[in-house]
Amino acid sequence: MGRSGAGKSTVLGLLMRYFDADAGAIRIDGHDIRELPLADLRALVGVVAQDTYLFHGTVRENLLLAKPDATDEQIRRAVTAAQAAGFIAGLPQGFDTVVGERGLKLSGGERQRITIARALLKDAPVLVLDEPTSSIDAANEAEITQRSPT
Repeated sequence: MGRSGAGKSTVLGLLMRYFDADAGAIRIDGHDIRELPLADLRALVGVVAQDTYLFHGTVRENLLLAKPDATDEQIRRAVTAAQAAGFIAGLPQGFDTVVGERGLKLSGGERQRITIARALLKDAPVLVLDEPTSSIDAANEAEITQRSPT
């Protein structure tokens, strides 16, 4: 996390190997990321971008994209840490509510909180947050940045 213009998106692009650095190396746990298969590298990284994306499907299905075998307890911890449990409980079918393409049935803040919960559920060793709380009110932002899913 960092201020706008600090280079988060550039670091993300390098980390995900959308492009490679002209000099130097990025290492995860001592391994140059250029030596890792892309699928293995990307499994190590959780990302919450400023522009969120939810797929047409239920809240649960969107969360499980990060970890298809997640338990209900793991899901509960992730949505609680992302300050999403309350609004999900208030949805017509809770976790089984269909969010629509790109999450159009939810507010911007709700979409971001589900995206944050999805990244936390993945439980990747590297978590990149690219202005993840830009659509979230100040009170929820403070809670999210102070909590962890464990």
